[in-house]
Amino acid sequence: MMRSPTAQRGVTLVELIITVVIISIALTGTIIAFSNVVGRSSDTLFQSRALALAQAYLDEILGQPFDRETPEGGIPPYPGACRVTGGDADDRDTFRSVDQYDGLVFNPPELASGVISEGYQGYSVSISVSCVDTSVELGDGDIQQAKRIEVSISSPTNQTAVFSAYRGNF
Repeated sequence: MMRSPTAQRGVTLVELIITVVIISIALTGTIIAFSNVVGRSSDTLFQSRALALAQAYLDEILGQPFDRETPEGGIPPYPGACRVTGGDADDRDTFRSVDQYDGLVFNPPELASGVISEGYQGYSVSISVSCVDTSVELGDGDIQQAKRIEVSISSPTNQTAVFSAYRGNF
């Protein structure tokens, strides 16, 4: 007696190989997409930490008078020519003007109060102060003199963010 052909069950080797290749391609695309998202998540962390550091340093610097010879309270304004004298990081408590912060580099960051939160290891802060032509940069004829303060924050991954502020002589 002869057997009747029965329906084939299962998959062939060729079908199995094609399925594995399709799944591999799909997984590769998914892994690439996730790695791009994870790589960009550190940018947000750097940006928020850089902003917090820059704000702390600019608050400290902008609280200083325009020049060493500016009278207490800032009135009347300093009458001399704009100048930048530079400073020494060791005596920040004795700083008496904005320009004394020029050229300072802090690695790791350190506020004048000495208080800095955890998580800033590997960050560095550099500060530059320069006199500016107010008619060009600020466009205001009422301000005769101003100093531009730039705070550069560098991360452990060598990303840099630069923040600027102006201190007018008024």
